[in-house]
Amino acid sequence: MSEAPENSTDESNVSDAEGANTGAMVYAVVISIAGLILGVVTFIKGWGFMGYMGGGLLTVAGVSMLVARLKGGVKFISVACPVCSESGTYDAETFEENNAQPCDSCGAYLWDAKGSVVAVPAGTVHARPIFEAPLKLPIEIEACVVCGEDASFKIQIEGTTSKMGVAATKYITREVELPVCGSHQDNENAALATAVYTEDGVDGFALKLRNFDLSERLRGR
Repeated sequence: MSEAPENSTDESNVSDAEGANTGAMVYAVVISIAGLILGVVTFIKGWGFMGYMGGGLLTVAGVSMLVARLKGGVKFISVACPVCSESGTYDAETFEENNAQPCDSCGAYLWDAKGSVVAVPAGTVHARPIFEAPLKLPIEIEACVVCGEDASFKIQIEGTTSKMGVAATKYITREVELPVCGSHQDNENAALATAVYTEDGVDGFALKLRNFDLSERLRGR
């Protein structure tokens, strides 16, 4: 299993995204005030329960965001991609707990290396299925989706996603089988989920994998 390496440079490519952080604070305050105003207008106009509920939800959401921000949560950082050099703004939690996310510009998977964000190295096999690739059918994978060794078993994973329709939200559930070796028969070695970073997956689904090299191949990189 590979984890994020120690920072090999003295210079960090991570900085505080002051504009985004200020914007988040302003947004939280505006939402809170809007909720209070809606509550007052509802009282004056006699709009009833739905008006009070809407105002209450807005106020609670805004205050929660404000409190979280003041406590150090909902923090944004600016990252200069080590691959393409383009800067992007990300939620700081994106790179916590050894998570990874593709660069907004070039798509290279990045993660934290003790103060700097670096490209995930080839050969990485993460402890959790965090690398996303669009679901393509049929699935043309023959080796174990975790270690790449000869596969002798299959695991079945299931996921549900949703699509907004004209009249209602449509929920779609799919099941797929993935090849594994005898050492990786646990269903938690892969996942099927709504795509966040990839496009063109069947019904908007993405495979979540532990094997970085396999995810890159499925992404066409």
